[in-house]
Order: sequence, then C-alpha cells, then structure tokens
Amino acid sequence: MWDVSAKAEKLDEDDIHDGKHEERFEDGPEVAEDGALVAELEVGFDELAEENAVATAEEVVDFHAPIIPLNATMDIMKELLKKHGQKIRFGLVGVANTLIDVVLFALFANLLGIVAEWASVMSTSVAIVFSFFANYYFVWRSKKSKARTIPQFLAVTLITAWGVQTAVIWLVKLVIGEGDWENLLAKACAIAVGMVVNYLLYKMIFTDKRGGKDKNVG
Repeated sequence: MWDVSAKAEKLDEDDIHDGKHEERFEDGPEVAEDGALVAELEVGFDELAEENAVATAEEVVDFHAPIIPLNATMDIMKELLKKHGQKIRFGLVGVANTLIDVVLFALFANLLGIVAEWASVMSTSVAIVFSFFANYYFVWRSKKSKARTIPQFLAVTLITAWGVQTAVIWLVKLVIGEGDWENLLAKACAIAVGMVVNYLLYKMIFTDKRGGKDKNVG
C-alpha cells in the first residue's frame, strides 16, 4: 500500500520534460507556488549558511592572527633582556636621572634666571645621589664595598657632570646662541655625551673583572 502511494506521489522525470506535471497541478496551483517558494527559501538559507561560515572563519583567523607576532615580540624581548639586561637597566636609570636633571635645570635656568652653566651644576648635583644608589643596586648589582665605590663614582660623575657636560653646553651655545630652547638643546647634547662616558667608566667602577670575567653582568 505504501509503495503504491509513493509511486503515485513521485513525478516521473520524463513527465517533467513532457510538461505532464502541469496537469497534476491544474486543480491546485497554490500548491505548486508554495513548493517553488519553499525551494527558493531552502536555497536562500543554504547561501546564508555558507556566508556565515565564511565570515566566522575569517573572524577566527583575524582573532588569532595577532598571537603569532605577539609571541615573537615577547621572545625577542626576553632575548634582549637576557643578553643586554645591564644596558637596558642603565638606560632606564638614565631616563629617570635625566628627567630629574632636566626638570631641575629648566626650573633653575628658565624660571629662576640662573646662568645655564651654574644651573647645570646645581641640577646634576641633585641627580648624583639618585644615580649612585640606582646604579649600585639596580644597574650593576654591585658586590663591591660602598666605601670603595663612592669616591670613584663621585670622581667620575662630577667630572662628567661638571666638566664634560658644562663643556658641551658651552660649545653648543657657542654655535646656536642663547635662549630658553637653546639652553634645553645644549643640555640634551651634554646629557647624551655624558651618558656614554658614564656607562664606560661606571662599568669599571661597579663590576669585578678579576679573572677576565665580569661577575656582575646579568
């Protein structure tokens, strides 16, 4: 019984080509229209599903894309810290020390009207105290006696701050002239030169190189 009904409801492909299926829907055109609408809806749903699948895949790729360069960046940073940790720490302390120095220099020279050379001496004097302890404990992690390192540190720092920097400021002002911005530019040049000199000399002061190796590096 089921087989007969199934065969009766099935459209023969030959009938479709011959146009015989039109007779089957003569008494029910609305059924044919509904069937066509359902077919169109099914196609539309399939296309929408495909579009959503593609969009979701693109979002997943976009979400995970930054992970690769981020991981690579972290690895590079770890490697830099491992190989150049001492230089990086020195740079950080240098930035902090420079801020102290520059802010005080601007206060003394530009706001209080003190001569730039003397303003530099005063600002660097304040920064020296911070510089010693930051270099001793943080940058070089020195194991040397403070009684031994303080005189050497003061000698190098004072020569750099009062001698080298003051000379650089004088030379820069001789070239570009005087003024608020000129003073700051001259000070910036002096600090740059002073940092290079300090790094080379501080390494000799704070580290123990007996046996040909720097025991405080890392």
